[in-house]
Amino acid sequence: MIRPKALGPGSRVAVIAPAGRVTKARLDEGLDCLRSMGFEPVAGENVLKRNLHQAGLDDERLSDLIWSLTDPEIHGVICARGGEGATALLPWLEAARVEPRVFCGYSDVTALHAWLQRNGWVTFHGPMAAIEMANDGFDMNSFIGEVTGVRTEHSIPLRFLRSGQAEGVLSGGCLSLLAALAGTEWALPWTGRSILLIEDVAEPPYKLHRMLTQLRDSQSLRDVQGIIFGTMSKCEAAADDGFTLDEVLLDALKGFEGPIAIGLPIGHCDQPVLTLPLGTRALLAPEESQQGGTAPAPLTGRLHLTELGVTEEMVVLD
Repeated sequence: MIRPKALGPGSRVAVIAPAGRVTKARLDEGLDCLRSMGFEPVAGENVLKRNLHQAGLDDERLSDLIWSLTDPEIHGVICARGGEGATALLPWLEAARVEPRVFCGYSDVTALHAWLQRNGWVTFHGPMAAIEMANDGFDMNSFIGEVTGVRTEHSIPLRFLRSGQAEGVLSGGCLSLLAALAGTEWALPWTGRSILLIEDVAEPPYKLHRMLTQLRDSQSLRDVQGIIFGTMSKCEAAADDGFTLDEVLLDALKGFEGPIAIGLPIGHCDQPVLTLPLGTRALLAPEESQQGGTAPAPLTGRLHLTELGVTEEMVVLD
């Protein structure tokens, strides 16, 4: 994998909208947030364009994307928001001679992470300019630490649905997009042996079950060593359903033998969003379960980040 050069004070960061359309007020707030962190944001020429629910025509969104990934004076790319439309750009990217740099986003941007990781990039699953950066919905220390290489927190607590230990390269993103990519040339796996991050929002358990079954049956999980779900906000089963979200997730993943954890604050989340370097090695490991009362305590563990996603000079990881 190729680690991009770290961002620093004054780094020029492109802000683009490869999917859903953006409002100027939210964009301006996000640009101000990037300035407050010491970066120089540069909005794409077409970032405020509109076509139906998308941020302009395919050609306009593609133009900004390729500019952001090829202009030598741009050091990083922050997507403005998710929405829908990034998958339409994938076939046109194959001929682009992009140059590795920090690339950050989530949601529909999962499709672009897929293409970039299949081409060897380390990318960043993290906040977006006109969403979290516009409403203080992200962990600023996590974002700055990951894109500048001065990480201060190396492990993140989780709740385990199934215990075990796994090592691999971080990959994944929004479940709806991972399922949509199944069966295409951009489908998982992207990196070989991996720890798969899965997040989504406001999807009822039956839809989550269907999408996870699709990943399982399409052989998308064949190199996955462990799975970590996000907080899965607004995905809980109804009180009168007679089952829990945990039970649905485990049933959909029957046959998968690795550890499964949940509660990672990434992507669509009601907690400050973390930034994680996709394409870097990590360790998923349980902590000792504590016995108390008449029942065992919940299984807990941690995601240990063992590699930085950036470097002082761009290098290729083994």
